[in-house]
Amino acid sequence: MTTCHSFRVGNDLCGFGRYLGIENQEFLFILGALHDIGKLEIPQQLLNKKERLTVHEYDEIMHHTVYGAQIVPSIPTSHQK
Repeated sequence: MTTCHSFRVGNDLCGFGRYLGIENQEFLFILGALHDIGKLEIPQQLLNKKERLTVHEYDEIMHHTVYGAQIVPSIPTSHQK
């Protein structure tokens, strides 16, 4: 489910970019596709939990943005030498 969601966000971001006249569609797609990359640091059982989340569990999931900010700089890009 997360993979499909990430690709939809990437495609949506490309659409917004076209509307705004932004030319680098590939970069926009990658940004959208990676927007939840920090969820890699969240335990799967927590991400897939069917019951209501506790306050602590919700806080942990919301922390995925911080994890993402730590992960993204380590991703090699074609701009790096």
